Amino acid sequence: MGEAANLSCYGARKMDTHTEVTTTGWFSRIASSIKSVLLGLLLFAGAFPLLWWNEGRAVRVAESLDEGAGAVVGVAADAVETENDGELVHLSGLARTEDVLKDADFGVSETGLKLIRSVDMYQWTESVERNKKKKTGGKEETRTTYRYKRSWSSTPIDSSRFSDSQGHGNPPMRYQEVTRLAPNVTVGAFTLPPELVSKISGAAIVPMDEAAHGKLTPTLQQRTRVHEGAFHYRPTAVDGTFNAAQPEVGDHRIRFSVLKAAEVSIVAKQTGSSLAAYQTKGGDDLLMLKMGRHAAEAMFESAIEQNETLTWGLRGGGWLLMLLGLGLVFRPLVVVADVVPLFGELLRIGAFFVALAISLPLTILTIAIAWLTARPLLGAALLVAFVGIITGLVLLIRKRKAKRTAVASADPQFLRPTG
Repeated sequence: MGEAANLSCYGARKMDTHTEVTTTGWFSRIASSIKSVLLGLLLFAGAFPLLWWNEGRAVRVAESLDEGAGAVVGVAADAVETENDGELVHLSGLARTEDVLKDADFGVSETGLKLIRSVDMYQWTESVERNKKKKTGGKEETRTTYRYKRSWSSTPIDSSRFSDSQGHGNPPMRYQEVTRLAPNVTVGAFTLPPELVSKISGAAIVPMDEAAHGKLTPTLQQRTRVHEGAFHYRPTAVDGTFNAAQPEVGDHRIRFSVLKAAEVSIVAKQTGSSLAAYQTKGGDDLLMLKMGRHAAEAMFESAIEQNETLTWGLRGGGWLLMLLGLGLVFRPLVVVADVVPLFGELLRIGAFFVALAISLPLTILTIAIAWLTARPLLGAALLVAFVGIITGLVLLIRKRKAKRTAVASADPQFLRPTG
């Protein structure tokens, strides 16, 4: 009874907000910004090994894919040919199984490659919005608005970290998402390892009904209802008469989906009648699965595109890490200038462009040096680009300086103090 009373209060409010206004003095902001310099230096320094590692990874994967594309052997899935043992093979066919997968908690059983239990819990969530305003004298006013609302979430939310946890408490999540894989999956005459089975997608929802509800334990039946094809579980319910259309905090929404069979294309090493990862001389393992029937060439082209996308994403991440780090290093100067908000804003813009002018060439230089050992021509091209950027910046600075000097010479009053 105590548990029921405690959990029922969680649903007392659906959404609310509260706002906090804080003012930080100039000296406090300076002290805080000085501390941020160390973090900035760490981020700046960390960008270099990230960029270097990414280039090495990209080369290793690219060389492994090139090697695999040249070595792969196409085989029929309906027979195992012993002469291909240990070779990198490509095959397509229907992945299937006779295994029955069971969820012991809810009594659901299905024949299929995968049985997935998806769980959402109705919880309080906190969103934070901050608006900062500079004040004369270097002070900064921060208006922070916290918004609380109830919604479904597949991961437990720790309400103890909320700014206002009173009345916004979330109970523990009783059930979690679980994916069960069939141990015996075949494509023709070949048996798939769990690593490949886990890559197969396309599970379909299994609607829950009253028959499925009847398979639950008596206690679980009292706390569960069928609603919109899913189990609606209320931990505080003592019978099954609650309204699932009006959820309370702590309620679980449990769905099941099953993957019966699927057409797949695979590139892997043939090991007897099984398949495994293929170790390339380039250093990367090849174990590829793509939904549907695809030629080996198309699978390798897709893998090459994915590698290029990841490579450019990590390059951009390394550059942003460097840019952010420099921004934190320059932060004390900006805060000092904030004693007059307009000066602070101008210096903030200037610091950004300085950080940009430093981080972009260094990013290109790091990538170029990393590539010199593996792809000399591309590395040399990047070095030329680096030199071009630096030269362009120097010429731009000289041009602006020369223009300023010319204006000063034509008008002696230009640099003379006024007032």
